[in-house]
Amino acid sequence: MKQFIFSFALIFCIANISKAQDSLIMKSGEVIQAKVIEINTAEVKYKKIDNLNGPTYAVLKTDLAIIKYENGTREDFSALISTIDPLSNMYINGRRDATEHYTNYKVASTATFLTTSIPIYGFLFGIAPAVVCASSPPTYENLGFPDEKLMQNQLYANGYKDRAREIKSKKVFKNYLSALPGFAIGTIVVIAAAITP
Repeated sequence: MKQFIFSFALIFCIANISKAQDSLIMKSGEVIQAKVIEINTAEVKYKKIDNLNGPTYAVLKTDLAIIKYENGTREDFSALISTIDPLSNMYINGRRDATEHYTNYKVASTATFLTTSIPIYGFLFGIAPAVVCASSPPTYENLGFPDEKLMQNQLYANGYKDRAREIKSKKVFKNYLSALPGFAIGTIVVIAAAITP
């Protein structure tokens, strides 16, 4: 009897967990399983159902068709048309795409990490590449944008380049700071080896 009650409770919990999600149905046909956090005048903020403790994402209401909530209710956005200035929308789209597609910061951040890891002088050697790499914008060929035609729109290109530069700067300084413990350990080892008879 106890096994039956436990099995029934387990099935009930699994069924409720699987229903405890919202569905964002995009106008493009994509379906996102999520937990809606906030709906404001321009966008819907949500967390992905498989990572509720992870980042909060946002989607424009004008890109949504329907939200199906976990309690069974629906909200229809299919009639909405964009009232946002299409020019500023292009800048936002550029920033969003850079967050998704720009990954060519790795050479600069790796070089900073390796230079900083050199014992004794790495702290000094690493700061110069970190500052230079973080302050210089990514080269055009390293941007990794999804579509050449989009980059012809100046606002989209500006949004993409601005976000790519932010990402590169953040990653370079993160690698600089990550290399400092290795620099400290290496320096201690070199000094200890030098003073040991």
